[in-house]
Amino acid sequence: MTAIQDSELCANCGTLLQGEWCHVCGQKRLKPGDRSLARLLLDWWEQLTSLEGRWWQSFRDLLLRPGALSSAYLKGQRKRYLAPLTLFLLINLVYFVRSPMTDFNLSLLDQACLQPWSALVQSQVSRRIAPEALDCDLPMRDSALPGWAKLSARYQDIADEVSRSMVIAHVPVIALFLGLLAGWRRWYYAEHVIVALHLFAFFLLYAVAILPPVLWLANSVLPLAEFGVLLRVLLLLLLLTHWTVAVRRVYGLGLLRTVLALPLLFLALGISHFAYRFVQFWIVWVQV
Repeated sequence: MTAIQDSELCANCGTLLQGEWCHVCGQKRLKPGDRSLARLLLDWWEQLTSLEGRWWQSFRDLLLRPGALSSAYLKGQRKRYLAPLTLFLLINLVYFVRSPMTDFNLSLLDQACLQPWSALVQSQVSRRIAPEALDCDLPMRDSALPGWAKLSARYQDIADEVSRSMVIAHVPVIALFLGLLAGWRRWYYAEHVIVALHLFAFFLLYAVAILPPVLWLANSVLPLAEFGVLLRVLLLLLLLTHWTVAVRRVYGLGLLRTVLALPLLFLALGISHFAYRFVQFWIVWVQV
């Protein structure tokens, strides 16, 4: 028998090579020329342009082609775009760096005064810093309770950190409602998770890339209260339209059924958001 030389084995997994690329792990056969500086720079350039191209296509199609990323992924076309979780985490990072919205990292004051469970939060605050009850009607709340300013600042620091990793908790709930929406089809729950990742990623990107600049421009040009209300309605319709087209493209539903299903999706978003806020409070509170 002829001895197998090391050059005939994959340097990565040890499989016998049948060509230039390993059919098991995808590693390229190493040649002497691959060790040169020119080859190294060329490899770096190819990796950079490939990743940049996938970034551009992923963000472009997420914004302009609703449902295209989910459809492609579920059909097995996965090289053209960033992986759904990778794309979501990138947008999540951008959201928390750039967005002026605080819906995902509520202050202690908001938790104590503006939520359905605020009475419970107030009792926890009173046990921690003072026996008196927190009065949400007082204009100067920092002086209303001794230690409130320090406690609320500490809470906000932790909430900002926790929210970055917790915001993805919305996705499983939205995916569950998507499963109810397409219950007559034989879909795996994981496939609904992919669709939910893209829908919620667009929601975050919408809040960062579309909503703030449009509102700023509108207020600069036409600072009218009536126009501001109309503009917000139009922007909400834009979000609704995007989700409608996305769900219809992915699940192949009729227009009427898709439109009727939208309240269900926004109910899912609302339920997941309230649950997120409640759970987030306790996760942050035990660390304060």
